[in-house]
Amino acid sequence: MPKHNHFYHHIVIIDSIHIGLDSLELEPHEKEELAMLAENNLHHTIMDTVLSELEEGDKKVFLALVLHNNHNEIWKLLSFKVRDAEEKIKKTAEKFIKQLHDDIKEAHTKK
Repeated sequence: MPKHNHFYHHIVIIDSIHIGLDSLELEPHEKEELAMLAENNLHHTIMDTVLSELEEGDKKVFLALVLHNNHNEIWKLLSFKVRDAEEKIKKTAEKFIKQLHDDIKEAHTKK
């Protein structure tokens, strides 16, 4: 499955999501679908975190840059407008991924 190259790909490692899902007894297409859902939910969670830190006008600029996949300009904007942007994104991702792993562990115990 191709991985999307989002502006935060260099600070958020999602390999553990795939490893965790591989541990479940599911059909390959089910694992792929769950991985895609997890990545999409992670993306929306990170986007929500960033957008909640921006003023209204900056939100529009940010979304336009994301739409055009302009990573350099996204990080320029975030470095000026959001204090500790990388750290906030990392913490959001870590919390999301931890919760996902907790859910996977729970799925194992419900077999």
